[in-house]
Amino acid sequence: MAVKIGLYWLCSFLSVLSGIGILIGLFRLPLYGNLGAVLLLCGAFLFAVENMAGLLALYFRTKLTLTQFLVFYSLPAFLISGYIWPEQAMPGIIRFLAWLQPLHYAMVDFRQLALTGQSATWGIHACLLAGAGVIAAFFALKYVK
Repeated sequence: MAVKIGLYWLCSFLSVLSGIGILIGLFRLPLYGNLGAVLLLCGAFLFAVENMAGLLALYFRTKLTLTQFLVFYSLPAFLISGYIWPEQAMPGIIRFLAWLQPLHYAMVDFRQLALTGQSATWGIHACLLAGAGVIAAFFALKYVK
């Protein structure tokens, strides 16, 4: 299972590298922050998401229902991540739900690093994401059928 997650992580990380390269090279996205910090944050995010999806896959009986759930989950997750709607304007329960998902930590810091060149929380959030990935991997491996 570790090899499978590692391969998925590598393919996802190569996709992130390609996407950032296209954004910077073709669309002239200003990246004022440290590219290493951005990539470390993205790597931790991918690790957390892939292990959480692996843990979630244990709940669903078929791949189709898992895929349907993940597709249904993606838009609300992006909307409450704090990237396009400010976290301060969210009601308390929605803000709490945003804190529970990994996308919140990755997107807010990515935006700050790309546009302002600094984020006081990117290191803490990268560690939280990596820790969440390790915990999810532990439980997924413990309860795999």
